[in-house]
Amino acid sequence: NGYIAHTNHFIGQRALCVKDTFVNTVANSVYRLMRTDQALRRWDGRISVEEIKVMLRDHYGKPHSVCCHVNPDIAKDMQSETVASVIMDLDERSLHITKGPPCESEYTKYTLN
Repeated sequence: NGYIAHTNHFIGQRALCVKDTFVNTVANSVYRLMRTDQALRRWDGRISVEEIKVMLRDHYGKPHSVCCHVNPDIAKDMQSETVASVIMDLDERSLHITKGPPCESEYTKYTLN
């Protein structure tokens, strides 16, 4: 339908051909994909950079949300967080980038020549 959402587990026919142990240990990958996919479907091809920013700042399931934050209840070597966010507008040839989680940072726009 003109968009791609990505998290970190196998889906579709390929999922039937591999043993995906990652999704067993990081199940939030499933609902993060669901949240981004729902947002993209809702906008039905009429999506703006501002709407994508809202999607990437989503905290459903926090701390293991689309905008991921450190969970102090787990071992340090298993912690993760969103450290940057990148939106590419291919028509405009621009990048919108945060340094740090998108909920705590403003996007800086870079235009490519």
